[in-house]
Amino acid sequence: MAARKTIIKDIDLKALNKGKDIKLRYRAIDKGLSLYLDYWDGGKKKRQYKFLKIILKNTPEQYQNDKERLREAEAQRNAFDTKVIKGDEIELKNKLSETPFIDYVEDIKKQFDNQDNYLNLIAQLKKFKPEGLKLKDINEVNCIKFSEFLQSGHLKDTSAKMIFATFKASINRLRKQKIIKDNPTAFITIKADRPHREYLTIDEVRKIKNAEGRPEIKNAFLFSCFTGLRLSDIVALTFEQIQDGYLHFTQKKTKSQERIKLSSNALAIIEHQRQIKGSGQVFHLPVGVSAVVRKWIKDVGINKHITFHCARHTFATMALSSDIDLYTVSKLLGHSDITTTQIYAKLIDKRKDEAIDKLPEF
Repeated sequence: MAARKTIIKDIDLKALNKGKDIKLRYRAIDKGLSLYLDYWDGGKKKRQYKFLKIILKNTPEQYQNDKERLREAEAQRNAFDTKVIKGDEIELKNKLSETPFIDYVEDIKKQFDNQDNYLNLIAQLKKFKPEGLKLKDINEVNCIKFSEFLQSGHLKDTSAKMIFATFKASINRLRKQKIIKDNPTAFITIKADRPHREYLTIDEVRKIKNAEGRPEIKNAFLFSCFTGLRLSDIVALTFEQIQDGYLHFTQKKTKSQERIKLSSNALAIIEHQRQIKGSGQVFHLPVGVSAVVRKWIKDVGINKHITFHCARHTFATMALSSDIDLYTVSKLLGHSDITTTQIYAKLIDKRKDEAIDKLPEF
């Protein structure tokens, strides 16, 4: 005999909420399931909850009654949605339009471990329009002006391109959240030549290893030099992911599961951090860590534009210089396409050419 159905097993709430700014949700209470509305209030800049005083019993005996109660809840949600749009209750749309765009970007930034791109965007937005852009100012004219501002000469082409890509991604979130109808940046692009991938030589790695610096940042940077891990994966790294000399983790960027053997240099850093912390996260890094690394490298006496990500470039070039084949290096870096890894091989070839040019003439 088939099990009798209950309302929650039979109804797909995700389908009921699809495309809706105001979500219908439920909370378990003693009497059953209490239905409520969940929505974002842009004026107050926080999530709001409105309980409907409708309770589903969620039993087979009450299935038909629950179905009617759910229809009533949907009707209340739709009526409330209309009030929000018209402005009868909280005037959500109007309040959102007055929200400073930088505040919106700040909210997005909090969702990422590596916040450098958003910090750079915020810095340029403040320079572009000190009085501040509001969401209602996000239109094609202002977006074109911002792209022209980024390309006015105070930034490298690659930096301008990266900042504008972050800007476009933020605008696209506005569109997905139905705060704006279209993305006015869709057909605006900033072109840049392929960036030069800066890296440290083996001697330079030895130099910074022996130099003074903020211990945790120094160890995290060197660990990336010895493993090729991205900053986002370094931040998420825990001691529990390291077992029998191997690191087991899921790449933040690609979502692929990886298992890599750690070198003695990398394991020494892990053991040093373990003695300090014991368990949990291996590294606790400040926001804007690349700026700290950049200054530290310069203070050490290395005249290169080194960011945290350059540690990954350093690992790749050290591996290739140590005659590890291209395919293996691509796998160690977690590249899905070997052509990405070939860029590092070209760096090594260029360095060999420069070495030949330094030979004396006779």
